[in-house]
Order: sequence, then structure tokens, then C-alpha cells
Amino acid sequence: MSNEQIPAFIRLVARKAITDLRTAPVDAGTTHVEPWVFWKLVKFAQAEPIKSGKYTFIRIYDEEHNSVDIQTLNS
Repeated sequence: MSNEQIPAFIRLVARKAITDLRTAPVDAGTTHVEPWVFWKLVKFAQAEPIKSGKYTFIRIYDEEHNSVDIQTLNS
């Protein structure tokens, strides 16, 4: 996500999730974003989204297998 061709707002969302993971690694929580932001993030990260009943999300892990989710409401 450090590629300068990726829009700044997408890099900020990813950076926030990683910061959350580093500062609260046991339960870093969830970052909620608007659907259009989420799908742009999925595209640039080349991530495989996970769809649950109410949310679609991507999960980011650290080397200790702690995780943080970036999610959006299903429409």
C-alpha cells in the first residue's frame, strides 16, 4: 500500500488498520468503511473479501496471528 499511484484515502485506511493492529495487537478491532472505499481497497490490495451475513470484510494478520478487519455493510 505504499505505492504512490494508490489513492491517498485508500492508503490512509490501510495505514489506520495496521496502526490499530500494532497498538492493540490482541484485539485490534474493526475499521468500518463505505462500500466504495472498501471495494477500491480490495482492488488495490488484491485481497479476497470474506462475506458474512451482515458484512463483507478483509482481515489483516501480523506475524503473531493477531488480526484486524476492514469491513463494509452488505447492501
